[in-house]
Amino acid sequence: MDKVACIIVTYNASRWIYNCLKSIDEKNIELEIIVIDNNSNDNTITIIKENFPLVKILAQSENLGFAAANNLGFKIAEENRAQYIYLLNQDTVSYPDSIYQLVQFSGNFDSKLGFVSPIHLNDSGKKLDYAFETYINSYTCRSLISDYLTNNIKKCYQIDFVNAAAWLIKVETIRNLGGLFSSAFYHYGEDVNFVQRLSYNGYKNYILTDVFVNHCRAERQGKINSAFVRKEAIIRAKTELYNINKSLRSSIFEVFKIAIKNLLRRHFINSLLLLIMPIKDLQKIREIRKSYKTSKIL
Repeated sequence: MDKVACIIVTYNASRWIYNCLKSIDEKNIELEIIVIDNNSNDNTITIIKENFPLVKILAQSENLGFAAANNLGFKIAEENRAQYIYLLNQDTVSYPDSIYQLVQFSGNFDSKLGFVSPIHLNDSGKKLDYAFETYINSYTCRSLISDYLTNNIKKCYQIDFVNAAAWLIKVETIRNLGGLFSSAFYHYGEDVNFVQRLSYNGYKNYILTDVFVNHCRAERQGKINSAFVRKEAIIRAKTELYNINKSLRSSIFEVFKIAIKNLLRRHFINSLLLLIMPIKDLQKIREIRKSYKTSKIL
């Protein structure tokens, strides 16, 4: 029986964590659920302890960020000899045997499988998740829309990117990449960087059209403020700078283009931060990019 470690990073997850854990219904795999709590100040841990005593909780004294917390979960999964890890967001609701179906697909695939993910639905499960919908266009997920409209839908489709709300990955694949998430990222951008590293090493990623997960975040959509715009620009710049599919010079040029666009939009602070970033962090960027081509990433 396949062994899977389901890794869930929590932070003030009391609104979602009960439904998330309650919905995980797997009888055909050996499943260990590992929760890394990033120093929540609500009753997340209490809810888990009182209702799910078999869940392993790693309570942190500080917020490690999404990337480092998942890396900690992966370390435990490796030590416990898991064959797969399933990265699952705290605000998801799963369907019976969904992880098993992802494992079955992965087990019959060649060694160059990156991640495999279910279809991400919204809170009610009646529509696609608003972000997921942007990933399935004719460039990034070829033929899916066409096949659906012509009633010729297939079980799986190769896809360029899906956010890491529900990824199944072989432990062996992560080892081959030198590790899971890079220390260059704290929260946001780490999944883009991981996919860039998968691409560099020739791996392909897939979604399964008959497996689903609800990503319960529609109610949190709101107005985009200046702080979010700044954060988004910085994250986009970082994913460019650490993209080993491009030369460092090309990556820096892309960041400068992002800075100019921000300047034209009168986001002056953004522009300044973006222009300074490649210069200030150049040595760090070089070292981390170099590590992506080794058996142990930074």
